[in-house]
Amino acid sequence: GCDCSPLKRERELGLDRCETALASDRLGFVVSERMLNAPPQLVPPLHSMLYDELSAVVADGEKAFDFDQILMVSSTYLKPNQSGNQIRFHCFETQAYFEQAAVHFSFPIKPLGQDLRWTWQGNIRPHKTVMLLPTPVVPTVVGRVQELLAQQILEEGTD
Repeated sequence: GCDCSPLKRERELGLDRCETALASDRLGFVVSERMLNAPPQLVPPLHSMLYDELSAVVADGEKAFDFDQILMVSSTYLKPNQSGNQIRFHCFETQAYFEQAAVHFSFPIKPLGQDLRWTWQGNIRPHKTVMLLPTPVVPTVVGRVQELLAQQILEEGTD
């Protein structure tokens, strides 16, 4: 078997930090579940508009949307390799948030119905990843989303 104790410790630390954040009145919650067949060119402007609108509402005096941190949940999967399990992202924008997260952890989910066909004979394991981000990193995330889109377009052009 696998010694999963380091993963359990990481998840417990992440849960502790998230519990503290959940107790705050200034926590934004985002569930990122983009349809995979949505045009990727829509992703950067949608993320940018979300945060632009939040900033505008706060500037108009609505303090309920003046978040210190954002808690995001997104679909990911683990793919086994020689050094263990590597986290992979269904959507490129999740990678941008993951890279800037102050803390993150993943937990396995059981695929339902048609999703079973995406496990490639059990070689990947579907997960949800929880990421806690300080709000000041959002512009960096939005810029990185644009970079990842450009990279994806270049890679598709060489195939």
